[in-house]
Amino acid sequence: MKVRLCFAASFGALLIPFSEGAAQVTPSLTASLTPTATPIVSPAVSPVASTAGGATKLFYKPPARAGNIPARVSGGARGGGTDAVLIAVVPNHVALTTQSQPSLFWFQSKPAKAKFELTVVEPKKPKPLVSLTAPAADKPGIHRVKLAKYKVELQPDVAYEWSVAIVPDAENRSRDVIAKGVIKRINPPGDLANRVAQMGDVERAAAYAEAGIWYDAFESVSNAIEAHPDDASLRAQRASLLHQVGLSEAAALDKKQ
Repeated sequence: MKVRLCFAASFGALLIPFSEGAAQVTPSLTASLTPTATPIVSPAVSPVASTAGGATKLFYKPPARAGNIPARVSGGARGGGTDAVLIAVVPNHVALTTQSQPSLFWFQSKPAKAKFELTVVEPKKPKPLVSLTAPAADKPGIHRVKLAKYKVELQPDVAYEWSVAIVPDAENRSRDVIAKGVIKRINPPGDLANRVAQMGDVERAAAYAEAGIWYDAFESVSNAIEAHPDDASLRAQRASLLHQVGLSEAAALDKKQ
């Protein structure tokens, strides 16, 4: 299943679902989330959700048996319109989701005059589960793609590899700037599904982070930012999560504005 998309100039446009087969979609592939300048919450605090001062704090607790094998790959290059760094917004281990159609996030440091690609690959299957392209990776920042906009579902207990790439020369793919992450869907542990159903986005993010479910935690706090883009405290929460998994460059964006 392959989809081709084109970027639009409008800010924050949502993705449009595609029909079976190839499709041309004009709205933006991603919604850039412009950061704000706020203090970072120290990751040294015990990984539980705190509500001191009336504000929920997010502390990510890596899942048991996460393993020490690096799962995150980041890329950067200079020259040829690719003076940019790409980072998959994931921890450096196989990170979890409870959703069949979660969101994927990545960070791009600078605009690039080059083609953009995103793929999701299922193990032992040569054809990508998702393949998206755009003619230009011209917007820096933290970006997302919502898999719910596409007719694909992640199966439980399968570790999918996903990647984003800036492609300056389609005839010489060795020049690609690539970032990769791994995502695995699990069933919600215990009564987590019932608990988060009654929560707002920030409280839901805290519950997922404490349970070691990275993708759902990051998506929940990002949903809160999209709903309240001028709330600096929300960006501080997200910056804290990014710092806790070693993504300081991406976290810096949420400190600037």
